[in-house]
Amino acid sequence: MMYRNKNLHISSEKHFMDTKRNQLKKNIDRYFGDVSHRIFFTKDRNNPVIHIEYIDFLSESHVAYSISRITGGKYQIHVVRECSDRMKAEVLATFSKPPHPAVFYKRMAEYEI
Repeated sequence: MMYRNKNLHISSEKHFMDTKRNQLKKNIDRYFGDVSHRIFFTKDRNNPVIHIEYIDFLSESHVAYSISRITGGKYQIHVVRECSDRMKAEVLATFSKPPHPAVFYKRMAEYEI
């Protein structure tokens, strides 16, 4: 009777997932180009999640849509956009007087460089 090594199957499956994850990371890096960003792969209740943080690029909705197209919709996407002081100053310059914080943050969320 021949015994099958279960660890070999698990390690080859893990290698496949690492290779796939690295390919996704390269594709996402290509999408962002020179924009400063960080990518994290996690799981939430056994569902794969890609968490991305970036500075001064397109709006979160545009980035989330583009990343979901890159990944084929097989991952949950969590996107966090950080705004630099330069971007805050550009958005603030669009107002004639200091805006209400809710209006200011809404405008910043929609702002694209």
